[in-house]
Formats: sequence, structure tokens, C-alpha cells
Amino acid sequence: MSDTQLPVTTIISNVSRIVRRIEEETRQVNLFTAPDFTPFRFIGQGEVATTHLLAYFLDASESHGQGRLFQELFIDQLRALTKVNKRLPSLAWSVQAEKRIANVGQLDLLMIAEDGFRICVENKPRDQTIDQYRQLASYLEHSQEPRDDNYLLLYLSRLKREPHESSIASETRQQLTDSGHYANITYLDFILPLLDKWRHAARPKHLRRFLRQFRYHLENWLNLPSTKPTTLMNESAIAAELLPSVDNIRAAFDIAASLPALRQMLLEKFIQQVTPSDSGLKGSLHWEWHGFTKGTQQVPFLIRRITPGLAEPAAWPWKRYAIGLEFDKGRLFYGIRFDCHHWHPNDSTQALMPAEAHTQLAHLLPTPNGQWEWWPWWMWAGPENDRQLCIELANPDEAFLNMIREKVTALAAVLDSFHNSAQLPPSSTD
Repeated sequence: MSDTQLPVTTIISNVSRIVRRIEEETRQVNLFTAPDFTPFRFIGQGEVATTHLLAYFLDASESHGQGRLFQELFIDQLRALTKVNKRLPSLAWSVQAEKRIANVGQLDLLMIAEDGFRICVENKPRDQTIDQYRQLASYLEHSQEPRDDNYLLLYLSRLKREPHESSIASETRQQLTDSGHYANITYLDFILPLLDKWRHAARPKHLRRFLRQFRYHLENWLNLPSTKPTTLMNESAIAAELLPSVDNIRAAFDIAASLPALRQMLLEKFIQQVTPSDSGLKGSLHWEWHGFTKGTQQVPFLIRRITPGLAEPAAWPWKRYAIGLEFDKGRLFYGIRFDCHHWHPNDSTQALMPAEAHTQLAHLLPTPNGQWEWWPWWMWAGPENDRQLCIELANPDEAFLNMIREKVTALAAVLDSFHNSAQLPPSSTD
């Protein structure tokens, strides 16, 4: 064993001991206080649910009983944005979530002041959620309909990110930013601090407790730094263990640097478990793309039906279609994939996914699903937190493993049926 290996194994052993001790202490505390109990275990996670929760607290007429308190704190925090500053009126606001407007689409959150000032919020909590074509441009046109200056567009994202050019032109967005009509706010720097302000200002104790749990939920769901006491205890105790030794600190950074490779190995191991050798399926790392969701996330895996004796994917029955699995920001993403190009190492052709593929697959797959340009069918699975998902993949619960194996088997049967009905495009005439 090398000099660098010894500190790593020692650190892992010591950290495991600390974590087990704190977990045991937490179990004892839970007997009397249950600090980790949260209603969010039973509340659907996602963009829509989060939008409705924010709207609930911003609505002065809702049953939280705090009147305009949360609303005013939200407006005050918006005023801290330099460009917005004093443009926002100190009036009562009506609030609507998921407001559908003809020729515009669905506004995630709409606030209208008594004088007609409008705040339109586009909620994009997940990094991989794509911007729809002319989405913010349509919001802008709707906001400008009264032909006045009284509007503000807010783009709410996990961390700071710019909307896609197809949603609103960057030149237009910059002009709106300079004039105080547009701002990018984030969950990390805006919503989490706002929840703290709401919690400190709320009068009922149970409401303060719920707002604290709301913050913990967002931290966990969006993979943001945790402020849960048990997590902070773990971090402080582990840091104290590492601090006295330079070798410990060096080894700790080596461990942290190895996490991306560890995630990929865990997924590879999992792929082998859901595609046994007698299934006729083969799972392998994609040779070209660095991620399916937007082409920039984690290296994905393809699962294909192989033809015995033929090593070239072009000769395999599903052609450009495959079952894809990958990590994506703390979640497991899986579905049916159509590679428009680079679908095997020797491919230099391009092809668009047949327009009818969505409809045809919908008849074979009754479960509601998402659709993207290269994905006629996809879904999420497993925990939504990166740490929890990695632990799940390292020692998969039998139910979780069987569920994914059943999904892969079902998707393979669909692609077999799709192929047998001659719906797949030929490999040589793209």
C-alpha cells in the first residue's frame, strides 16, 4: 500500500465512524423531537408543486393568515436588485399560479398590483429543464399589451443561468435588464434567503416550522448546500477530524476529485445488473456524447438489442433507437433514445426522428412521459438527491433494482415491436 493510499483508507474509516456516531445520536434525539420529520416526503416534488407553494405564501388572502407579510418581504427583496429598485409599487398584489393565457401559454406565476403593475415569473428550478420556443418573448408581449412600463419579468433558476436564445433574444434581454424590466433570480441567492425572512417574520410556530422544512426540501431536491443541523454536525465533525494532518487534507481532496468517476462506475455496475447476459441486451458507455439531456451533463449509457455474431451496431435491429440511462444532477434519467447522428462509431450520417414516432410509441407506452427532440419517451427514477442516488446504486434496494429492470425489459419489448412493425428508419439511407 502506498503512502497516499494509507491516509485515504484511514480517513474513510474515521469518517464512517463519525457518521455512524452522529446517526446514532440523531436516532436518540428523534425519539423525542423527530427533527427530520417533514411533510415534503408526501408532497409531490417538481416545478409545478414548488410554484404553487410559493404562490400560496405570496397570496395575502390565503389561509396562512399573515396577510401581506410574505408579499411585502418578497417585494422588498426584489427592490434590493439595483436595476429594479424603486420601480415596484407598495400596493396589494393578486397572485395566480400556472395562469394559462391565450396565444401566450402558461405563466408559472403572475402577480398584479392594484395599479396594474405586473410581475411574471418563469420558474426553472432544474438545470436541465429546457426553455420553450419564444417563451419569455411571449411573456414580454403579454406584459407590454397595456402599452405602459409597469412590468417585470423574472427568470427563476437553481443557480444563475441565462435563458436560451430561442426563448428571448439576448440583445432584448440585455435591454430589459438595463431598464429594470428583467432579472434572473435564483433559488440559492434569492428564494432560500427569502424563506428565512418569511420564517423569522411568521407568527404561528407551526408555520415557521413548515417554512424551515420547505427550505430543507429545496436544498435536498436541488442539490444545494444543506443547512439541516444533522448535516452541519456531520460536516463540522468530519472537518475537525481532517484538520490536524496535511496528509488527511490531501487525501480528502483526492477523494472529492474521484466522485465523478465513482458516479460513473456506480451507473456502469447498475447497468450490468439490469441487463443480464441472457437478456440479449448490451449496455455500454456512449462513444461520442457527453450527456443526453442537453449534451453537456454526464456520460450516458446506451442499452441496445444485439445481434449475435455481429459486432457492428449498424447491423443491430433497433438501428438509431436505444434505451438510455444516465445521471443528471442527482437523478437517474432513463427512456427511449433516438440518435440523430453519431449513433455508432463509424456513423457520419444524419437523420431526423420520424415525426410520427411520438404518437406511435405513445400507443405502445401507456405511462405519461416527457418528450424531447431526441427522446420520444423518458422518465426519472430513484432519489432526487445526488448523495442518496449514489448510495442507492451502490447497494440497490431489491424493489428499486427490479423496478428499473422491469422498465428496461418493457422498453426493449416496445422497441422490438416497433422494429417488427417496420417503423424504424433504415441505417443506410439517412
